[in-house]
Amino acid sequence: MSAPDTNIEKQTKNHSAPLLGIGAAVLVGVLAIAAWLTWSADEGNTPRNATPEGGVVAPAAD
Repeated sequence: MSAPDTNIEKQTKNHSAPLLGIGAAVLVGVLAIAAWLTWSADEGNTPRNATPEGGVVAPAAD
């Protein structure tokens, strides 16, 4: 069953703040995923303990 009296202009005004909030949340999510993908691509397959010459330093023996 639909609403008997629909006022699009009033609904647009009443829903503008929530829609802006949803849009901002989507934007933050997209930026977070883009940052994560950029960071992952930058890391590549380089080991964390690699030397500038390309070698790998063995972990210290305990």
